Amino acid sequence: MLLRNSRLALVLAVVTGLASGASSAGLLAMTGAALVGKAQGMGWYFAALCAAALLSRFASHAVLNWMHHGLVFQMRTELGTRMLATPLRRLEDLGSHRLLAALTGDISFVGAGLMLLPQLIIHLAILLGCLGYMAWLSRPLLLTTLGFMAVGIATYMLPARRSLGLMRTARELYDRLLKHFDTLSEGTKELKMHRERRLAFLREDLVGTSASLRRVDALSGAIDAANSSWGMLLFFAIIGLLLFVMPTFGGIDSATLTGFSLTILYMQQPLDSVLNSFHGVGQATVALGKLEALGLGEEPPELQGPLEAPRAFERLELRAITHAYRREHEDGRFLLGPIDLALRPGELVFLVGGNGSGKTTLAKLLIGLYTPESGAVVLDGKPLASEQDWERYRQLFSSV
Repeated sequence: MLLRNSRLALVLAVVTGLASGASSAGLLAMTGAALVGKAQGMGWYFAALCAAALLSRFASHAVLNWMHHGLVFQMRTELGTRMLATPLRRLEDLGSHRLLAALTGDISFVGAGLMLLPQLIIHLAILLGCLGYMAWLSRPLLLTTLGFMAVGIATYMLPARRSLGLMRTARELYDRLLKHFDTLSEGTKELKMHRERRLAFLREDLVGTSASLRRVDALSGAIDAANSSWGMLLFFAIIGLLLFVMPTFGGIDSATLTGFSLTILYMQQPLDSVLNSFHGVGQATVALGKLEALGLGEEPPELQGPLEAPRAFERLELRAITHAYRREHEDGRFLLGPIDLALRPGELVFLVGGNGSGKTTLAKLLIGLYTPESGAVVLDGKPLASEQDWERYRQLFSSV
């Protein structure tokens, strides 16, 4: 998505992030050299690296901040446009709660995930620079350190996968909670009129779903907290290995041990940030999956230009039209039709029937918000066929 929409800005953010990370790694190497008395007369180089690290980090953040807000704006605009291009039947099947969650929560999570990018780039560059410095100090010692780090990352990722699964569950629960909020908003009068129904709604739906969401979010957060603590412990375990175990094998001078210990301490924060970004990236991934799962349509090119003004008509006919659909979480199928109906300008027509008999559905079929599953809508003797025909047809109507 980033490459498709903001390729130049992404490349610039990556380059400046790498420069910032490389400058930070250079500062670390010079600090290590100074501690063992090998950096005389290099103060100006140190100052230059400080300036480079500062400017490149600022540039990376500034570029990504601009790119982030531009992409969030584009996603909101595109999602709104695609909602208007999607058939009404599909939007009703999705439900307003899912659309609201996509417009608010999902886009925000994707934007937050994008904001992690510059830190990831900078910290990865720092880690690579630190590993290069450690390889220059001692390759055997580096291989030992990498082995412990590999074990630590592997043990981190196993519970992190569990956390990602919990994020997906939490996202589904959030959809359900918004649906209950929608019920609370739209059905307040009915709930106030029926005490037992009101209590059942609060106990089984609203409170029950909120409690489930709280449990899932709390468990996911606990896993992330445990992982973060494990990562910190691992770093000190590696330092302990370097200081108390490796010297017993001999062949390692104090300057090398000092350089390794300093580098590992410096690597703790970047690596911890990279691992902890898993949560934010995971949330962004789940949010993108939900946005794609909406299955919203796109307006055909022929409908994006100017449309001719609606004209008067002589006769409007519905010929044996039918419509059928299922309600979410309900058994059975609602079937309307076949219906034959002819209307002329100037007539006053009443649709009469009980609740659920299909009056609203027929009205939506009549004005083109639904397309019939069988039969035809005929305007002045010509059946509507293309999407352009339907778009022109809908312009004939207004509602009060």
